[in-house]
Amino acid sequence: LNYIIAHGGRSDLEPVPVPTPVVRFAAFGDSITSVWMPTPDALTYTGYSWIPHLDDSKFEHVGGYAHGGYTTAQVAANATAVECDLAVVMLGTNDVGPPPWGTEWSIVRQGLIDIVAKSNAPRALICAVPPRNNDAPLGTAEAQRTLEHNERVRLLALDMGWGWVDPWFTVRAPSGQWAHQTLTDDGIHPTPVAAARCAREIPSAMQEEAS
Repeated sequence: LNYIIAHGGRSDLEPVPVPTPVVRFAAFGDSITSVWMPTPDALTYTGYSWIPHLDDSKFEHVGGYAHGGYTTAQVAANATAVECDLAVVMLGTNDVGPPPWGTEWSIVRQGLIDIVAKSNAPRALICAVPPRNNDAPLGTAEAQRTLEHNERVRLLALDMGWGWVDPWFTVRAPSGQWAHQTLTDDGIHPTPVAAARCAREIPSAMQEEAS
């Protein structure tokens, strides 16, 4: 801590608050991040995205690539270098699904590795995907598949030395589905309430990984 002498030279020491540096981050994701914005790399997002719910005095979104409906491999194909402190990756929602829609894990794994490498960010934070209701499009057992995806990604992050966070745990039921119907409109995407809950959980992980 830094200290100052207070009270006209008395020996009382008072700590001087040291401001926390703003974390400049690049976001790579799908519609959970972009919320179907017309330009995939736009820096303006609606309240259905977790990004605008962050404290802009502590976090600055400086780029990345997020496109609704894209798989991890598709985002990886479009990822480019960004001058930032941290790459935040939240992908997999469009890779989860029963055959023939689901993506093989080896492809998802390589996509995540490619995104982090192409971003040229000094550090990376990989995020769990949000809950998924079993009556969402593409059939049943969606919730279990998201849980399995998240565990695979967590282990990959551990192996690669990346940060990992599950910012959706407060809105996920043990089954892997959304904890309440007010948290999603379609069983897949978060409502602004759920996105805000995510944005309350992710900052500490972002700051820790960027420090």
